[in-house]
Amino acid sequence: MAAMRTDDPEALLARLEDLLGGNSLLFWRLRQGLRTGSEPLVATAMESLRLYPPRLRTEVEDEVLRWLLGSPGYAASGGFASAD
Repeated sequence: MAAMRTDDPEALLARLEDLLGGNSLLFWRLRQGLRTGSEPLVATAMESLRLYPPRLRTEVEDEVLRWLLGSPGYAASGGFASAD
């Protein structure tokens, strides 16, 4: 099974800020959820993506998945845990 990221989300947050803008309510909700490790907060923020244009929604979802699965752009920071 693939490894899933459990470390510091700052690289992801920087990319999400670029995509969403620093004043975006969605960005702030994701930031709070990721920094506190709150699954319910992240889930609620991700659910609210349905209100955003399809292209932006896809970009955000893809970025989160890249981070979770340790794609090369995020692999340098380590911090993976086995998902099995």
